[in-house]
Amino acid sequence: MIARLAELTTRAISNLRNLGGVRATLLAFSVTGIVGIVSKLLTDNESRIALSLGLSAGALYGICLVPLSAVILTIVILERERIRKGKAMPDPAEVFDLEELVPVLERTINLGKAINSSLIPMLFPSTSNEIGSETMPWDEIDKAGAKNRYMAVGVYSNRDRRYVGYASFWPIREASALKLISGEMTDSQLTADDVIPEGERQSCRYAVVPGIGVIGDNGPERVRRALCLMRALRRMIADQYFADRRAPMTIIATAYSTHGAKWCAHYKMEQRGIIDYGDGVPVAICTREIRARDLH
Repeated sequence: MIARLAELTTRAISNLRNLGGVRATLLAFSVTGIVGIVSKLLTDNESRIALSLGLSAGALYGICLVPLSAVILTIVILERERIRKGKAMPDPAEVFDLEELVPVLERTINLGKAINSSLIPMLFPSTSNEIGSETMPWDEIDKAGAKNRYMAVGVYSNRDRRYVGYASFWPIREASALKLISGEMTDSQLTADDVIPEGERQSCRYAVVPGIGVIGDNGPERVRRALCLMRALRRMIADQYFADRRAPMTIIATAYSTHGAKWCAHYKMEQRGIIDYGDGVPVAICTREIRARDLH
């Protein structure tokens, strides 16, 4: 039982440190430090402490085990969801191995071509539209990309010699954002005119994620690529949109697909309205306000 608790605690602390932000990191290091100090004190002063308390060494360790077990159980209970997800997490070195997966932190010409010609049609196929379901015209996407490089990230596989994932991130004007949130327009109707120019990106208040996804031969491979992609997206947003700002930004996304709905739920986005893409199927539109601290 104790061994199992120790294993779960180690995993919880690891997940806290990697995924939980500044507060979780401080908690992880605090717990680790306290456990280490107590262990050191007991090891170096076991006999003296036991003698002063009139206890045997075994009884002393038993008493110390009670509060330690309480701390372990508390962390495991509070972080059970992170612990559960940790079981499916690949090794970070495998995820972010730059020899195989290379994050691309801006929209380059090659990334743009890959998004339009291969990734969107593969990830969002449509029987009525060969370039993909509910996709903006390519010329508008290209014009928007020329206006602001920091509106897409990608993942390139050296093994496959191609881009295997992308995430679009369109910084848009407030008027356009409010229309999206209210359901007056869809993200497929956005044009380059709605996009905030690169030079004004630090003051942008709204951004929409109209498309995100990875391709792969199996589940674990897609998980690795998705983690690398999300790490690249968070880094790009932090570096390019929060380097010189403290004000928050509102992220907009639609639960257009099953994966889209899971993505919105995972990042705790709030449903704000409903959008109709013209096929009679209501789609939830979700938002979340983020600050710089949410990206680390």
